[in-house]
Amino acid sequence: MARLKSWYTDPSSASLSLHVLTAVNELQKALDYVPDSDGEQHRKLQFLTEQLRLLMKQKYGRHYSPELTIFAFMIHAAGPAAYRVLLDENVLCLPSTNTLKKVTRRLRSVTTVDNSAYLQLRLSQLNEPERTVTLIIDEIYIAKRVEYSSGGVQGLTADGSVASTLLCFMVKSLASKYKDIVAIYPMDKLTAVKLFDCYNEVMNLLRRTAMNVVAILVDNAATNRKFFIDCLCDGNLTPSILDPVTGQPMFLIFDPVHTMKNVYNNFQGRKVFECPPMDRNLPAGCTADFSHIVQLFEMESTMSLKKAHRLTPATLQPRSIEKTSVKLAVSVFCESTRDALQYYAAHDGRPTWAATADFITLLLKLWNVLNVKTSSKGKQKRNYTMDPVRSSLDWKLVFLREFADFLQQWEMSGRRGLSRETFLALRHSCLALSECASFLLDRHGFKYVLLGHLQSDAIESRFGWLRQLAGANYYLSMRQVLEGDKKIRTLSLFSGRT
Repeated sequence: MARLKSWYTDPSSASLSLHVLTAVNELQKALDYVPDSDGEQHRKLQFLTEQLRLLMKQKYGRHYSPELTIFAFMIHAAGPAAYRVLLDENVLCLPSTNTLKKVTRRLRSVTTVDNSAYLQLRLSQLNEPERTVTLIIDEIYIAKRVEYSSGGVQGLTADGSVASTLLCFMVKSLASKYKDIVAIYPMDKLTAVKLFDCYNEVMNLLRRTAMNVVAILVDNAATNRKFFIDCLCDGNLTPSILDPVTGQPMFLIFDPVHTMKNVYNNFQGRKVFECPPMDRNLPAGCTADFSHIVQLFEMESTMSLKKAHRLTPATLQPRSIEKTSVKLAVSVFCESTRDALQYYAAHDGRPTWAATADFITLLLKLWNVLNVKTSSKGKQKRNYTMDPVRSSLDWKLVFLREFADFLQQWEMSGRRGLSRETFLALRHSCLALSECASFLLDRHGFKYVLLGHLQSDAIESRFGWLRQLAGANYYLSMRQVLEGDKKIRTLSLFSGRT
């Protein structure tokens, strides 16, 4: 009793550890009263309890819980500089950066195709329908430099030249949010033959991990067209091919987002489109003129309230780098631009603008059908063209086939229109997407198909994430790509984040 009394009467003997221990005990009691359903409060109290316990430990004698290590790694992955500031301020007890680097040390480099162990861990949380994936192939530009890191030289291709791009293969689930880059190949000059060799290695890997690839997605580059036509289709492009091992069809798709950007660039560059008739959508045909959109913008430029409010100077005269932005395309092929053309054609004595509005209406309908990414989008927007495809007899699939026939008729007529490459990519994608949706509904038992998941947005967003992890640098190096991908893979394993 005298000793207990001395703890509270003598300030010098009342140590900090006693007060901290008392606070820990009280917080531990509070944890027992927090219901299991309130996970957020439980995590906060657990974090505070661990911080108080670590406060009384020496710096090199601390043992961090897995939850705190994951939390620290997520902060470090989002911003290494911000994490170093937290360590320097010494307000929280957090692992050092060297400790966090050990977390990713056991992950293999994604440049090798021996990623079976990692992919099996990711796939163990997916059911059979969620393992139905599309294989997305795209390139990311990198700085041409060679770096020495972790005992190896990075930045060289297989033949010893300095890489200028990285050829990336990503799988994206059609029934869940799962997506992963499964292989990266450094390239100096990509050819269809090199692409085909890399594709064969990746397909062997995916077959070992029990993934079901139903579609292959590329952009409309010349190398990719040659890869589809010469390497996969033996000289005659078809909507699908048969997997030589499983015998299942795989549908060949040119990315709809890139194709819509090409349609906009063709329209902005060639100025006039002479469209033939299309039953039920364009019965009399039309002559669309890009100058009508330019005149519309100039007329409303001095108005305080604009009907075509999405038009900008960049839309009318884009720079080279701006032509790769889909935002410019959808600002032309949108409701506000169409409605403004229709209004001034009817009330301002500009009847020729109605034909341009009809062409935009047709392209807008196509984009609405192709860009559905949620099952409730049609209800939220009150637009039936944004509903998912629920049957192989759905009118949206019939519309895609009719649009492909319309493009065929347009190209054969010799009228002014799209380039030969854009005609091919858009017509082929409409046919492949309609057949792929029917296959998923009839053969794989999908209740509905979201055509917006058959796009390259997943890999483009991953490229943006990698650039942000490298300090928002566009021309990042190969080393930065591999280090960033390791961080993303670790986050995926820890928290299920993709």
